Amino acid sequence: MTKATIIVEGWIQSIGYRAFVKQAASQLELKGLVRNLPNGKVEIFCEGDLAKINLLTEKIDFKGKRGDPLSAYVENLSIHLESEQGYLGPWKAYKEFEIDYGIDIPSSADRLIIENLESGKIYVATSNLKFDQLTNQFSLFREETNGNFGRMEGKYGSISEEMKKMRTILERLAEAYIEKQK
Repeated sequence: MTKATIIVEGWIQSIGYRAFVKQAASQLELKGLVRNLPNGKVEIFCEGDLAKINLLTEKIDFKGKRGDPLSAYVENLSIHLESEQGYLGPWKAYKEFEIDYGIDIPSSADRLIIENLESGKIYVATSNLKFDQLTNQFSLFREETNGNFGRMEGKYGSISEEMKKMRTILERLAEAYIEKQK
């Protein structure tokens, strides 16, 4: 198991880059964290197979349209393995690959909404790519969104069933009350 700190520089904040990194890392089954730094850089901590970490760095070395305020453009990317100078390690606990927004977001539903909004930014920004690249990006986004909705259905679907049962019971009670009042 390899651990690495990756520092990314360029036009990468406020355009959905962290969500892009999370999606790429999750697809590679890496664990870790990504966050914006006050100096405009993005810091990534990840752990997993070294070959997959190297593949991640290739995927996130994104070259959108330089100068476009809606497009990510990585100018420099440096990777520091655990045994090397520049390795910082994780700054907080994590379970999978997570975006650190710098604030506590206790609701998983709120986190999902925020991440999907952030993901949307990068997909809109990639509209200047060739059609086949754009189609691939939207396919990945669709797969991630479908997976997220599937997890939400599994977690919250039983609540809907319970609400339906409760409605039926309340309707019966209301009908009985009305009948009794006659």
